Amino acid sequence: MTGTVWGIGVGPGAPDLLTLRAANRLAAATTVCYIAAPNRPSRARAIAAPHLREGVDELPVTIPMSKDRSAAQSAYTEAAGTLAARTAAGEDVAVLCEGDPLLYASFGYLREHLNDDVPVEVVPGISSVGAASARIGRALTRQDEDLVVLTTRSSDGAIRAALRDHAAIAILKAGPQRQRLAGLIRESGRAADAVYLEQVGGPEETLHAGLEDLPSGRGPYFAIFLVFPEASA
Repeated sequence: MTGTVWGIGVGPGAPDLLTLRAANRLAAATTVCYIAAPNRPSRARAIAAPHLREGVDELPVTIPMSKDRSAAQSAYTEAAGTLAARTAAGEDVAVLCEGDPLLYASFGYLREHLNDDVPVEVVPGISSVGAASARIGRALTRQDEDLVVLTTRSSDGAIRAALRDHAAIAILKAGPQRQRLAGLIRESGRAADAVYLEQVGGPEETLHAGLEDLPSGRGPYFAIFLVFPEASA
């Protein structure tokens, strides 16, 4: 019998923000795989830790964080080969993913490196966008209002256009370019509509409404700007 690769969304940071399906799948998993940066523990693994069975077999995958993506592609190819061999032997493997596995997540890259004959199932997770708006406690969108999701890899022009043309904007992975993004938001005249959150759902979570008390310098990778009319209501 052929096994399955399960992409498991473990949510934004708190272990109790996993779905029941994700928790049940992890409790039954005999093998888990997770992606981590060099010399840095896996955040997905830390989130999922309370749900893992004792003695679970772990397959960490180190992905170099560099603008040169060739090393990362090689790591994904090697990891995909390992997963294919495990499933061919009849083993199910749970791949842990922060947030949702298919929303700006590494599982999407790993999925592309798996051959079509490898069975893949995905358990969706709570994204940082949903967790951040829940933390604020205000409606991110209403009726016919639109929502645009961007990352810091978007150009200044694209971010300016989104701030000008759309009611609600979410900018993910915002911490390392916090000052650049804050400048663009101020320039748009929507500073009062902005909320900046770091490590949403985790023990180090912080929230800054508006931009007046925004810390200087760089922030952590797992940070988000939300800009929407209800933020200043």
